[in-house]
Amino acid sequence: MAQTRSDRLFSHLGVPGDDIPQIKQILGLHAATVLVLALLLLGCGFSYLFIPYAVGALLVSFNLLVLARLVPQLVFEQTGAVFALLFSFYLRLAFTGGVLFAAIYIVQLNALGLLLGLSTILASFVAWGGMVLVSRKQKEA
Repeated sequence: MAQTRSDRLFSHLGVPGDDIPQIKQILGLHAATVLVLALLLLGCGFSYLFIPYAVGALLVSFNLLVLARLVPQLVFEQTGAVFALLFSFYLRLAFTGGVLFAAIYIVQLNALGLLLGLSTILASFVAWGGMVLVSRKQKEA
């Protein structure tokens, strides 16, 4: 079976997707959410929010990608999984805090744009949850 472009991208990023297709769904939905909101910002004349939005969206996309690669590996580990997960969490938390501090205090990016970018992860998970609910309702019917 031929690999699609998204399959090649996910394998290049190291995302396991053959055994856990929901990870690909979430990442694909997140990418679509980020792109649609970026186009809406630019199309509606809010171009001054685009750079802060992009910083926030890239930050949560990085965190989501790290989780998508790490959690499936840790599920089957017998020892050390909790420590690895906590270490990764606090490392990403420190990195995210540092980037947000620099973006708000040093570079003085618009906080509303940053918040819009950071909220893309929430919108992606709400949309994914809706997709799961709709697919379950269709299977029951």
